[in-house]
Amino acid sequence: MKSQNRILSSKYLTIVIAVFLLLLQFSCKEKEEGCMDITAVNWDAAADKPCEDCCTYPSLTVSYEHNLGDTIVLYDSIYVDDFDNDFLITGLRFYLSDFTLFSDNTEYRPTDSLAVELFSNNGVEVNLEDNFALVSKFTSNSTIGTFLNTDLTIDSLGFSLGLNSLANTVNPTSVTVGKPLAIDSDSMFQSALEGYIFAKIGIVTDTMTMDTTVYRIIGNDNLVNMRFVWEKDLVRGENVVIPIKLDYRQWFTGINFATDTYDIIEEKFVENLANAFFIDD
Repeated sequence: MKSQNRILSSKYLTIVIAVFLLLLQFSCKEKEEGCMDITAVNWDAAADKPCEDCCTYPSLTVSYEHNLGDTIVLYDSIYVDDFDNDFLITGLRFYLSDFTLFSDNTEYRPTDSLAVELFSNNGVEVNLEDNFALVSKFTSNSTIGTFLNTDLTIDSLGFSLGLNSLANTVNPTSVTVGKPLAIDSDSMFQSALEGYIFAKIGIVTDTMTMDTTVYRIIGNDNLVNMRFVWEKDLVRGENVVIPIKLDYRQWFTGINFATDTYDIIEEKFVENLANAFFIDD
């Protein structure tokens, strides 16, 4: 009987030692480092040790398709207005801003900020929401900013052509080079008093002289706010891409380049702007 007890004790001791060694093995195993934030693009489900500044977060990006009617916009092609007048487009540039996604009227916006100085605030530095895109015919996409989306369903989106009244008083020399509001070789900044050019369009109406007239849309009264139905299921940790299709033919609706004055053409451009944008999903 004592011999049997010794055998059982020996077996229990062996089991205890085996369990102890197994636990020791797990405790000594080097932890796997990785991104442990489930809202990040590179969330690592296998990680058991948080990394330092390695998480990459999803972005809100806009893709653009530039058309004039049924064809891609070309700067060396002759087009015809609604009154059979020939014209060429020599340049096209505009601001889009304040991108907002809506889910049951709850707003979701990019989270980045931009430190700038405002003419309207005596040059004091402030933080603005960094929610701008500077678009030309050559722009295929714009990354607006970080967008910490969750699993939700979007029913609509909104954005503006131009800049809101606060952004329109930014001193461009205070903006990081490369940002949409900074000075560049084809600057959209007009003056401290007038702010930025919201959109400018270069048009040639005399194909013999090839002289270009540049139409500039300026002023807070010309801000165009747009909202579109866009039903989209967002997935947590994934980038969001807004597919915008532009039909520049809509910008020229009702314009007679042969007889309309400069001011009338500018007014018609503003009136037509919202009709030029479509969500192509």
